[in-house]
Amino acid sequence: MIDGKESTERRHSLRELISHRNRFAILLFELTWGLAMPLMYHATMVPGYLRYLGIANAWIGLVPAIHTGIYAIIQPYAAFRWRPGPRRVTVMRLIYVLTGAGYVLLGLLVLRGFPLPAAGLAVVLAVELLAAVTTGAGDPQYANLVVESISPRQRGFFFGLRAVLLGVGGIVGGLLAAHLLKVAVAPSNFGASFVCGGTLLMLSTLSMALYRDRPPQPEDKNASFRGYLQERVLPRVRHTEFRTYLAASVLFTLSTSGFTFVSLLLKAKLNETEGLLGFLGSLFMAANLTQSWVLGVVCDRWGSRAGFILGLVLYTAGLLGCVFGTDRAFLLAAYFCASVWFPTQIVAAQDLAYRLAEDAPPAEIFSTTMVVLAPARIFGPLLAGAAIDRWMHGPPLLVCAGLACLAALVLVRPAAAPRPRT
Repeated sequence: MIDGKESTERRHSLRELISHRNRFAILLFELTWGLAMPLMYHATMVPGYLRYLGIANAWIGLVPAIHTGIYAIIQPYAAFRWRPGPRRVTVMRLIYVLTGAGYVLLGLLVLRGFPLPAAGLAVVLAVELLAAVTTGAGDPQYANLVVESISPRQRGFFFGLRAVLLGVGGIVGGLLAAHLLKVAVAPSNFGASFVCGGTLLMLSTLSMALYRDRPPQPEDKNASFRGYLQERVLPRVRHTEFRTYLAASVLFTLSTSGFTFVSLLLKAKLNETEGLLGFLGSLFMAANLTQSWVLGVVCDRWGSRAGFILGLVLYTAGLLGCVFGTDRAFLLAAYFCASVWFPTQIVAAQDLAYRLAEDAPPAEIFSTTMVVLAPARIFGPLLAGAAIDRWMHGPPLLVCAGLACLAALVLVRPAAAPRPRT
């Protein structure tokens, strides 16, 4: 009996040690990924380069449309194909390396120069397509790894801590991006930034070598992707509370379509050089650092729905400040406030989805949400870019603020209770 008890305690200690090691690997990965992100971010650096080439806003809108739209479409298949096992983490790391390699190639081509602006646009879109496919394939499994490493009662705090470390790395990366944009002339400054960002992204995958995956689960050899969609994805979409969450998420996603162009609006208002784009990337990640922790605490104490609503309110206020503000300090504060959309998405919105479907694997919940959001992610930025070309920044961004308010109202409104049978 004593030997059996000691053996059980030893196994429990080993499991706890592996859990702590896995959480450390995840947090280190977030820190190093955040370092790379501002150097190649599709809402600051890439639009800035395309604007340097003289590309219209409607075409610039293709960048987030491809990046986030294809990213959403690829995820259900990735969640269906991959199962827990010894190769899952290795394959995920290799896929993320391809993402970084694409940005390194883009940077080298930018340093060499393009004969026509259209050629530069085509290469940028091709790299964003590669990034969308690779991160879209890897992220559902990463979501599984994150959720498996933490208990549900600590999830909100851990999600917030992840985003905080992502923000710490992002601040340093943003300052590096601002320095590169200042010390060199365009387009060399953009090329150097893309090369550095892609290299750091590839190096960030080394941290996940510390992760120890759980034993593989038996796979259903007769399962088809169509059956997976019918049996796992569609039933969740029909669930009343989850459907309300999805409706709010669609409105929220549409509202964030205009954020890509906010950095260009501030650059025009302040009449500053490309160095502002690097500083805004650092400011974006600083917002991620501070606001993620706040949202994580709110989610654990008052519920993830309250955290989601708080994020929507702050985003709306920040967007309105960017539209109507004129003072530099006020505009930067408004951009900081509007940047809450990212921690709202990765902390509060994700935590709410997992709480509404506790019985489902995280990759399934993640991919179900992405499937529903795919049309908004694709067409939202395209419509925002075309609208800004026609009516300037003000009216389209006001519409985005209105959509965020509608999303908050959808979450506030309680789900209708089923009527009793008479």
